[in-house]
Amino acid sequence: MWTTNNALCIWGLLRVLNMPKDTLDRTAFLTLQGMVWLCFSLFNALYFGVRSPTNGAVDTNIGLAATIAIMYIAPFRLGDTRAALSRSTILPWLVLASATATTVALWNRDEFYGTDALIDPEYEWVRVIE
Repeated sequence: MWTTNNALCIWGLLRVLNMPKDTLDRTAFLTLQGMVWLCFSLFNALYFGVRSPTNGAVDTNIGLAATIAIMYIAPFRLGDTRAALSRSTILPWLVLASATATTVALWNRDEFYGTDALIDPEYEWVRVIE
């Protein structure tokens, strides 16, 4: 999945990189794409490395927000709908991942911050291991 996501993002990125440097919001697009890849790169360390579902949720939601901003900037500010469409696989993935990461953060203890679960899940959603 991530191979496809990144290949499409690179394709869109190359389209924007080939625009004149003074193109309106070109730098914003490039900066936001850098944020998406930074979030992707740091996720394992932030979540699994320090055992923090809160960090994982924040990281994933930042990546989603940056992707949504990219999908606005590309067609409406840069006039490039193909650059926006290059995010067509990563957006649904991040919507699902953000909802999942937020739920995991709310339902689980965070060892890094020393906090207990903020919400007790409904019993039907819990898998009991005996």
